[in-house]
Amino acid sequence: ADLINRHGLDTVVTFPEDGGNFHPDHMAVSAAVTKAVTGGRCASVQQLLVVCSETLTANGVRPVLSMDVKPLWEVKAAALRAHRSQIEAIRRYFGDLRECPENRRFESFALRWMNGKDWPEAGETEQFDNLL
Repeated sequence: ADLINRHGLDTVVTFPEDGGNFHPDHMAVSAAVTKAVTGGRCASVQQLLVVCSETLTANGVRPVLSMDVKPLWEVKAAALRAHRSQIEAIRRYFGDLRECPENRRFESFALRWMNGKDWPEAGETEQFDNLL
C-alpha cells in the first residue's frame, strides 16, 4: 500500500487470486495488493486489473484489456531471466526466451475492482471497449 500511495497510482495490475499459475509467491502478492486496494488503503486507486488466468476464464470472467507483448519481448524476457531460481519453470512456460512464443504473445487482463465495486458488470467497463 505504501508504494501505491507514494506514487498516487490510479490503476494497479496484479496477479489473480490463483496467482495465474498457483505459484505461492504470486498468490501472496495478489492477496496483499487486492486487500490493500479493495480495503480502502489506496485512496488514489480507481481500478484494479488482474491477469486473466485460465481459472478466471473457465469461471466466465472476460478480459477488458488485451496486450501484444511481442514488441516489448526483450524487456519481458530480461525480467523473466532475472528470476534465476525459477528459470526452468519459466522455460517450460515460455520456451528458451530468445523470441516471443506465439501462444504467449497476448496477455489479457480482467477488471477485478473499480471505484469501490468488486467485479464490475460488463456495462460498467465501457472505457475498455476499444482497447481489446
